Amino acid sequence: MQLRYFYKVIKRILKPFAFALLVLIYSCVGEDFIEVEPTQSPRVVIFGSSSSLDSILVGSSRQYTATYFNGFGFATDQSISWSSENSSIVQLDGNGKATGLSNGFSQIYAISGGLTASQSVIVYSIERVEINSPKSFTFVNDSLQLTATYYDSDNMPQNAAISWTSSIPSVASIDANGLVRGLQKGQSFITASANGIQSFALLLNVIEDSSAVATITIIKDTAKINVGDQFLYEAEVRNGFGDLMNETVEWSSSDSTVLRINNNGLATALKAGSSNITANASGVFSAISPIAIVNGLTGRRSGSFQNENGYSVSGNVEVRPSAGNNFELAFTNFNCQPGPALYIHLSNSVSAGVEIGTLNQLNGDFTVQLPANILLNDYDYVLIWCKSANAAFGSARLN
Repeated sequence: MQLRYFYKVIKRILKPFAFALLVLIYSCVGEDFIEVEPTQSPRVVIFGSSSSLDSILVGSSRQYTATYFNGFGFATDQSISWSSENSSIVQLDGNGKATGLSNGFSQIYAISGGLTASQSVIVYSIERVEINSPKSFTFVNDSLQLTATYYDSDNMPQNAAISWTSSIPSVASIDANGLVRGLQKGQSFITASANGIQSFALLLNVIEDSSAVATITIIKDTAKINVGDQFLYEAEVRNGFGDLMNETVEWSSSDSTVLRINNNGLATALKAGSSNITANASGVFSAISPIAIVNGLTGRRSGSFQNENGYSVSGNVEVRPSAGNNFELAFTNFNCQPGPALYIHLSNSVSAGVEIGTLNQLNGDFTVQLPANILLNDYDYVLIWCKSANAAFGSARLN
């Protein structure tokens, strides 16, 4: 009887402590073991590419597929829609089959769940038509004789009927024999076609006198640049006498969200995609220079951890390229004090940012893959973030 009474007293005393213990356990580990949260950003991935810049022959096709991955990294059955930046160059059907129609460059896109993945494609033909011109300008009320050559699939020149087109015939007209007549000041694209093959366009400038700007030529360009990298373009301006001119050159990018360029010609790659670069002086434009921007295959940024909010984190972290044109975080000599609900964040300050995933290792060397939509220059800090405390344990500023 006394033993049973003693047991009831002890149970009554310990009951509130047991409840408090359960609350403490939940506050420390509940988010790790009870809440199930995404570990990465959702993304769309295109499969079937051989490189960041695929090539397709005119008339041939390449099959692409795409998959939507959710925040847990699992493939889902989300529907995929396809589109081409330039459907006259690359035609896409609803199943991701890309067909090359004509020479040129285009981005193709896979779209699902509000997210987009892109792939750069260049279409070329062994058969081709080349325009031959003594110069790329003429004068108002003057003429310029152009010729064109058709090359067959064996790269041999052949006799073929050539047809000619001027994009602005009121500026420059062209007859069936390739004779151009300058009608008024301006610029027009001249193209030649044979056997269903169209040449690359010749940008022809019509000027009024020899002292005016006759040509502006991009003399230094590049076909491809990595996200986060920079490239300095250069252009040369000449008058109708062929003399170099000290003219101010203005630069433009057809998609400044992909590639930004300043008036010194310094281009900065911001994200994957494509753009056309053009230089102009006194209203005369250069021929376009197409460029593909791919996910930073060479860019790297690094930093060292420092303590935040009285907690202890040390070691180094580097953002570097990984397989599949993505990036990864490489931790070296890393050490972090234990804590509840620790996560890796990317941010532009020491406040909470984009959650990359849980911190699964407190010390040593290890890597963490970044989602495909995270680019090299998107964020300036790597944080070790405690969700329970809503504070950073440590931060590393990326240089």
